[in-house]
Formats: sequence, structure tokens, C-alpha cells
Amino acid sequence: MARKRIPPSPLIKVIPNVITVTALCAGLSAIRFAYQGDWEKAVALIIIAGILDGMDGRIARLLQADSDFGVQLDSLADFVSFGVAPSILIYLYSLQLWGNFGWAMCLFFVTCQALRLARFNTHAGSAAQKKPEWMVNYSVGVPAPAGAILAMTPLMLLFGLHHQGWTQFSLNPFVMSLFMLMSAALMASRIPTFVPKNIRAHPKSARFILIVVAVLMASLISVPWLTLGAGGFLYLASIPFSYISYKKALKRNELASSLPASPAIEHAPIKRRVLRSK
Repeated sequence: MARKRIPPSPLIKVIPNVITVTALCAGLSAIRFAYQGDWEKAVALIIIAGILDGMDGRIARLLQADSDFGVQLDSLADFVSFGVAPSILIYLYSLQLWGNFGWAMCLFFVTCQALRLARFNTHAGSAAQKKPEWMVNYSVGVPAPAGAILAMTPLMLLFGLHHQGWTQFSLNPFVMSLFMLMSAALMASRIPTFVPKNIRAHPKSARFILIVVAVLMASLISVPWLTLGAGGFLYLASIPFSYISYKKALKRNELASSLPASPAIEHAPIKRRVLRSK
């Protein structure tokens, strides 16, 4: 019996997976630079992997090339780039001073990252998990790239201070371990967090958004590490507001769904009076 020949797909359909593999290579290269003691390059490569991770899914939907294979490949790349790479980097930079205890915290971080990605894959692969429209603005727990950025926030701020000439500052392993454990707990949690790419803006706020983007780009060019570190703290500060916003939206939608549907009002035909001339 002859096999059914599968027609070749256009090469453009492979672009999302190419981006995912590039992000994976960036995460692996971060591990290499961490072993060489080139800390800034290692952190920068993890950030680049996060940018690529935000691109592959959108490009896949734009090209109508999303698939189960792409979802699984993306999660495997995320595990390496945002789980293994940050934990090894932080261990080599700071936590190795604590020996086995520091390594145990790195294992805890990677485990929480794996649990978060496994939960994401389960929800993505289940056809029954259809979110209401308002729920797309929230993520269950801190996403994998954001968790890696939060864990490395003190390190990015230290880079920024050193670039400004304040080389007397250093990082205590306690600070690094605190941020790593907090980030791990937030990733494994079910706390709703904002998804910035799904936030809708009013057309009238376009001018304000452009001004904010201009200020942000100027800050990234002039003081990149301080800007990225401040961004990590801002994201951390937004989590309580996202929780409050989620609870309000949930209560509002539960109230709307509990109200009985208003019956259709049947309008009787209007009889027009014909005035006859006398």
C-alpha cells in the first residue's frame, strides 16, 4: 500500500520555530558566558531570549503556522532559557558561596519553572480550557520570561550602578536568594498577573503612550541596566494591582452571568389613524 504523500509546507511556516530555536541558543550561550564570568553578556542573552519568546507566538498566529509541535518546542526552549540558564548564572555569581544550600535554591527555582510550563502546556493542549474574552488580559502566575527577569533584577541594578562609577556596591547572596525564591513562588502560584501585550488602550491615549515609549527608549540607550532593573521592580509592584483588577473583573462577570436574561419585548403593530377630510 502506497503511503500518502504529505505536500511540502511553505518555508515561511517554519519561521516561528526558527525564532524559538534562536531563543534556545541564546539561553544556552548565556550559560557559557556565565561559566566564563562574562556576566553582562549572559544576562543580556537571557533578555534577548525573552524578546524572541514574545515574538514567536505572535508570528505563528500571524502566519497561521501555530501547531502543537511549536507549543512543545517553545516550552522546552523556555525551560532552558528562563529556568536552567538564570539559575546557573545566579549560582555561579553569588549562591555558590553557600554551597549545597545555594544549589538547593537553584533546584527549587528550576522545579517551579518546570511546574509553571507544565501547567501552561496542559491548558494550551486542552480544548475544554476556553477562556472568556476578559481573561486573556491575565496570566496564571508569573510567566517564565518575567520570572527569570525578576530573579536577575538585583544583578541588573548592580550592573547599572557599576557603569555609573559606583563600584563600591556589591550583592549579598541573601538578596539574590530572596529574589530567586520570590520569583519561583510567583511562577508556581496561581496569582493572576497582567499580560502587557493584551492590554487595550484607548485611541485618545496614543499620544501619551508615544511619549512613554520615547522616554523608555531614551533610558534604555543611556542607562540600560538601571532601566531594566527598574522595570523588574515596576512589574513586581504591578502584581497586587493585577490581583485586585482580576477579582473585580471576576465579580463583575459573575454578577452579569447570574442576572436573568431580559425577555424580548414584543411590540404590537402600530395602527395608524387615517384622517378623512370632512
